[in-house]
Amino acid sequence: MKNGHYNKTARQIKLYYCFSTNRELSARNLMLGTGIKSRRTFERDITDLRDSGLMHAVYDRHSRRYKISQCEFNEEVTGARKKRLKHLYRLGTLLFGLTIMDIDDYAEELDMLEENAEEDPEHVKGGILPDIAAEYENLFPGLSKRTQQRDFQILNSAGDNAPLQNEILNPFDFQIIYNKKYKTYVLIGYDQDY
Repeated sequence: MKNGHYNKTARQIKLYYCFSTNRELSARNLMLGTGIKSRRTFERDITDLRDSGLMHAVYDRHSRRYKISQCEFNEEVTGARKKRLKHLYRLGTLLFGLTIMDIDDYAEELDMLEENAEEDPEHVKGGILPDIAAEYENLFPGLSKRTQQRDFQILNSAGDNAPLQNEILNPFDFQIIYNKKYKTYVLIGYDQDY
């Protein structure tokens, strides 16, 4: 995947997340919150989100906000754009389809696993951490591990709001990590107040 497409897809996923979690934001605030500098780029990203089937955003001049509704994949799209939009849909579905753990809950879970390791090895062996790799396979069966790794990488890039550090979106960062000890991928959420 070319670096430009990788950055574009991560930006569009970040925009989708912002639309989905902050419905009262204006276009200007959405652009600032996602790092989009051009109104034209913003409008293209909205078109891609609509054509991918993730959401349909229509600007309401009266309220100066976007109204969000459900939509279907645009079947008129063909070629490389169709492939990219299907990928965008998959990533958007993953964003809200995978189990996310708060960082504090994750730390508590690890402590509990450590404490119970000697007393109940079966409990630890079976694991109580959500395995998002298995969830990924259930949502999109038949995709390769390499595709999964690339998707996780893009979601990690989209989940990193730290460089923006703005109060407009009250950033919620997330990160997919691999816990080597328990051999599981976990989606961690960091709720931050800047």
